[in-house]
Amino acid sequence: MNPAINLAGLVGHCAVRFYVMGERSIEEAATDQDIAEMKRVVGQSVKEGAVGFSTSRFLGHFLPDGRHVPGTHAEDKELIEIARTVGEHGGMMQAAIDFDSIDKEMDLLKEQARANTRILFSAAGGGTHEQGDLFDRKVREFQAEGLDITGVTVPRSGGGVWGFSTGNFWRTREWHALVGMNLEQRLATVANPDTVAALVAGVDKNPMMLKMCRRIYWLGDGDRPNYTRERNDNLASMAAAADEHPVETFIRMAKESNGQALFHVRGFSANLDSLEKLLRADWVLPGLGDAGAHVGQLVDAGWATFTLSHWHRDKKIWNLAETVRRLTHAPAHVLGLTDRGHLAEGLKADINVIDIDRVAERMPQYVEDFPFGAARLIQRAVGYKATVCNGAVILRDDELTGVRAGMVIR
Repeated sequence: MNPAINLAGLVGHCAVRFYVMGERSIEEAATDQDIAEMKRVVGQSVKEGAVGFSTSRFLGHFLPDGRHVPGTHAEDKELIEIARTVGEHGGMMQAAIDFDSIDKEMDLLKEQARANTRILFSAAGGGTHEQGDLFDRKVREFQAEGLDITGVTVPRSGGGVWGFSTGNFWRTREWHALVGMNLEQRLATVANPDTVAALVAGVDKNPMMLKMCRRIYWLGDGDRPNYTRERNDNLASMAAAADEHPVETFIRMAKESNGQALFHVRGFSANLDSLEKLLRADWVLPGLGDAGAHVGQLVDAGWATFTLSHWHRDKKIWNLAETVRRLTHAPAHVLGLTDRGHLAEGLKADINVIDIDRVAERMPQYVEDFPFGAARLIQRAVGYKATVCNGAVILRDDELTGVRAGMVIR
């Protein structure tokens, strides 16, 4: 594969369930025979190199036909039995949980942890104090029992990147007409007042789309994107201050910036105060970047840089040593890796040399560098003097060297 960095893989519940059960995997409960075969497949996968098993019980993950992905509604005994097999081979269990049933989901994670597995779950969602407190209470109960459980959360609000350059807008029929255009065509189209009126009307007649304007935040016009605006400093409030409709403000800013204005649409963890409280818990690690789905719609690639720049340098919620521990040694433990994660003679030479006073994200960019001109969002960073992977320098002064020294960790 010749990767630039080291990669590790988890065996996925969706794939295993469909492999064993076929079409029945989507909506039916597994039989004892199905569970036995899934255990065999998962055990073989972990034995041969997967670092663990992953499942999604999040109700927002659908197949193209509208049904939930296989495994979403799997019975508890199925996951507990799989956890036993994973634990026997030293693997970990990872879960995106159903945030509408946190008590029930956390109790299921506890039973999996009792099968001698390390547990990693997504501690994200609405981002309220109450939700974070519930997570904290449950995890501390598990820790008191000696169970190994870790939560992971995106260290800033997760969400899409909107703008005329990305082609991500409101989901209305009127706005959809702009998606297939290039930037110049989009700007030319909104030069017509009648078109603008139609785009405004399309959002106005959909209360959900109009309400979304309170979750849209301008990333600013500086080099460093602003992910930390106050909750009321959103597109709706900007429009009110300018005596405009939010759609009119969005279009005006696109015109004034030649289509370069970008907006962040906060999804989960939208409440940054609640997020800070959650991150201070000793069982939470920053992470949860979306690294494969929605590549043209959102980009969380800068989460580690944001952790260093915002939470350590700007907010000082952790000292530097603790920040680095949460980015290195702690996740290495979750993955079961004992040969890396801190600096010591004889361990893997995977090292970042960072200018902590300068490290920062840069604005997302929409590039068309996939096969057949397909597009994706990328995000660069500054402040990285060098990145060393397996003893080779793969980045120097924020630029890749061309050396691809990574490997698939098994």
